[in-house]
Amino acid sequence: MQKRFVCSVVVVALLAGCSQILQKSDEGESWEVEFQADQTVDAEETSTITFKYLEDPEEVEEFSFDSSTGVAVSGASLHGSETFTSESECSGCMQTPDQPIEVTIRWLTIEGDEFEESFILE
Repeated sequence: MQKRFVCSVVVVALLAGCSQILQKSDEGESWEVEFQADQTVDAEETSTITFKYLEDPEEVEEFSFDSSTGVAVSGASLHGSETFTSESECSGCMQTPDQPIEVTIRWLTIEGDEFEESFILE
């Protein structure tokens, strides 16, 4: 009886610490987008969405994005780097492997030209 109790406690403790990593990405003409989420058994998710500008990052004055995950950023800057990462956390809102993520990026160049690129991350 005591062995069964100890085994049950060990199994519950192991399951409580389990998590799943979910990764999705897509590449367009000007940007590459990667979504990564660390999902726990208790429906909590810590995620990052990383944008990589595939041309000269100095050309981008600012950019904005929104995604079907509910994460949106406005007026972001690459600060001379080719990548930008946004992090978020949520509870009860986990993405599923078969659920595509829609992302739209809008950016303004230093010349004042506006562009938009959309992605479906699967």
